[in-house]
Amino acid sequence: MKPAVIHGRTVLTYEDYREFPDDGYRHQLIGGRHHVTPAPVPHHQTVVLHIGAILMTHVRRYDLGRVYVSPIDVVLTRADVVQPDVVFVAKERLGIVGPSFIEGAPDLVVEVLSRSTRQIDLGLKRSVYEREGVRAYWVADPVDRSLTGFALDAEGRYGPGRTVRGDRPFSGRPFPRLRIRLAEVFEP
Repeated sequence: MKPAVIHGRTVLTYEDYREFPDDGYRHQLIGGRHHVTPAPVPHHQTVVLHIGAILMTHVRRYDLGRVYVSPIDVVLTRADVVQPDVVFVAKERLGIVGPSFIEGAPDLVVEVLSRSTRQIDLGLKRSVYEREGVRAYWVADPVDRSLTGFALDAEGRYGPGRTVRGDRPFSGRPFPRLRIRLAEVFEP
């Protein structure tokens, strides 16, 4: 399949993405451009699993929907295919979860920052998540030991975000009853 050409620029699509090699790297499309990052380091994956486990416990307790951890394809548009670290889809929206990928905006996306993904997670991916209507976006920073939550406002924009560090518990949409102790997220 040939990549699409839009406004004189080659734009890769989900069809092209499916042809990328299974080579141990994380392949993503953002705005039709191919982004490749190395596989996450062990500490990154530990943080991902801690967040995933905390969310899974809460979501199962209250029968709220489903939690997924990477690698999982989220097809936001034909030219925006991402692999967030953790994804939550609310029970009433589980129809967007297909047998091979999630098609459309999840209710929550969590990214754990790393040296190789920091700029993309805080810039390009944040913009595409906002544009495509991901209702809540959390960013975990293992270096800073912080968790920041963004939520769409009435105009469909992310506000400045709320960052929690230290001993204060983190809470954010879409889970008003959940309180996350950062020590549980960032412990070794």
